[in-house]
Amino acid sequence: MTTQEKAPHAVRRRVVLFPLPFQGHLSPMLQLAELLRARGLAVTVLHTDFNAPDPPHHPELAFVSIHEALPHVATSPDADIVAQLLALNNGCEAPFREALASLLLLLLREDVACVVVDGQWYAALGAAGVLGVPVLALRTDSAATFGSLLAFPRLRDAGYVPIKEERRDELVPELELLRVRDLIRIDGSDVDALCGFIARVADAVWASTSGVVLNSFDAIETPELARIEKELSCPAFAVGPLHRMCPGPAPAEHGLHAPDRGVTTQRRKRGGDRDQIEGR
Repeated sequence: MTTQEKAPHAVRRRVVLFPLPFQGHLSPMLQLAELLRARGLAVTVLHTDFNAPDPPHHPELAFVSIHEALPHVATSPDADIVAQLLALNNGCEAPFREALASLLLLLLREDVACVVVDGQWYAALGAAGVLGVPVLALRTDSAATFGSLLAFPRLRDAGYVPIKEERRDELVPELELLRVRDLIRIDGSDVDALCGFIARVADAVWASTSGVVLNSFDAIETPELARIEKELSCPAFAVGPLHRMCPGPAPAEHGLHAPDRGVTTQRRKRGGDRDQIEGR
């Protein structure tokens, strides 16, 4: 190659992300996005208009809205959380599928490595799988919690759900160290609706994903991670804690709200008072 000749433009592999539009889900997804970008990947974030992220805080990421139309129950802060999640999935399935299909067509020259979808988006997991792109589910909870979610339908058939007061302290045989009181529940929500939602989530993970990403790490959940991989027959990537691994902006810039540092401030104040008392 002569000095006048140039090498072909190298196209970076791209990852497409789709976060659930709530603080505890959006923050870890954006932290994962910054972590992937720091590893040399291009990142596009598909997102809802509801609780949309703030692109100026992430100048190296690309953001694309799916422009969904949602019923009131999907956006109301007073809505039952299970009803809200069901409405979000119903309202966003078609807009997400169309936005992802358009993006894949636009990025035809780029190698889209995979789509990472929040694990509560069961409809989006299925839609991405139909489009033929590898799909990973991001679980923002612990491996133990996700393992209990996968086991939930069986636990209901075994009579552990709904939780009965007299069985709260019983050990759950297939979930080491967990008791009945540790199982997933949402106080005030309809048990049948909750079970239906969890079943949809579990079915989508089994049917559509090539692996799960967990905001945890091996040292504290080795047995749980092994159990998940065995049950799903796919990898469980423990990449957390993402808020510590992320090289990007300050934590307040990853979510919808600034973190409440009141407890930390009070702890520091108490620590200072104690230092004075002990003559430090």
